[in-house]
Amino acid sequence: MCGERGIMQIFLLLILFFCLGKPVISNGAYNLEVPIDPWDEYRQQFKNYSKLLLKSYDKAFVNDYESAASEATKAIELLPDEGLAYAERAYYKRMMNNHVAADTDFRLAMSKFAHTLDMSRLTKKNKKNDRKTRAVNPASAAKLATTTHYQRGEAYFRFEQYQAALADFSLACQGGEALACAKMWETKQIEKRGVQWAPVANRQFYDKQRVDTVTVPGSVRIWLRREDTPLGQGDELEGGSALQQHLELRCSTNEYRLLEGFSRITGDHVLFDELYRKPVPGSAVSKLIYLYCRDDKRK
Repeated sequence: MCGERGIMQIFLLLILFFCLGKPVISNGAYNLEVPIDPWDEYRQQFKNYSKLLLKSYDKAFVNDYESAASEATKAIELLPDEGLAYAERAYYKRMMNNHVAADTDFRLAMSKFAHTLDMSRLTKKNKKNDRKTRAVNPASAAKLATTTHYQRGEAYFRFEQYQAALADFSLACQGGEALACAKMWETKQIEKRGVQWAPVANRQFYDKQRVDTVTVPGSVRIWLRREDTPLGQGDELEGGSALQQHLELRCSTNEYRLLEGFSRITGDHVLFDELYRKPVPGSAVSKLIYLYCRDDKRK
C-alpha cells in the first residue's frame, strides 16, 4: 500500500510539471485531466487543484476519510468541471458508509468525465477567451481521452462496476496507458474469481460474502486475497498466483491475527497464529478494520 501511495504522489507531481511547461515522462493511475491550451490563471488553479487532491490521498492513506473528503470538496470548489475530485470524494464517502452521498458524487463524476470525452473530440480551434470550450488539437485530444478513460475506469472499478471498468481500461490501454493494461488483467481476474471479491487496496480484495462477526470477543473474521501473478501471465496460470488469508480483526484494539492462509501457486499453507498485530498504516488490513471495526460496528 505504501508503494501505491508513493506512485500516486509521483504521477501527480509529474502532471504538475506538465502544467508548468516541463516534460512528462509517463501517465499514471491518478493523472489529472490536462487542460488544453491552458491560460496562466487556469494553470495556477490546476496546480492548486492537484495539491488539494494530494492532500486528500494522504488523509485517505491513514483512513482519515472525513478530512480526505474535505480536501476533495475544496478541489471541486476550485475546478467544478473536472471529474476526478468527484470520483475521489465518492470513494471516500463510500468508505464512510455514506452510500447515498457517494452515489451522488459518482454520478456527477461520470457526467464530468463524459463531458471531458466530448470535449476531446473537438478539433476545431475555438475562441481564445472561451474557457467553456477549450481548443483541442489531435495529439492533445488523444492524450486527454486516454487519461479520462483511465480515470473513469478507476472510478467504475472502485464501485465494482467491472464490465464498464474493463471497457474504459481497454480504451486507455489502446491509447498507450500501461497501467490501464495492468488494470485490465486485474479486472478480468475478478470476473474469474467472482464479483463477491471487492477491491480494498492495490491488487488486494476481500470476500464480501464471507464476513463473519464473532460477538465474543467482539471480532470480525474476513477473507483477504492478494493477486501476485506477474503481468502478462494471468491467462497462462490456472487460477493465477495469489495469497489468500483468513483474518480475525479484533475491534477493541484495532489489531488482527492470521487464522489460516495459503498460496495457490506454491501450495504453502499456514494455520492459526495466536499473536495479534497492529496493521501497517494504509494497508488493506487497516482499511478492513476501518470498515468493520468502527465504534458503530463493534456492538
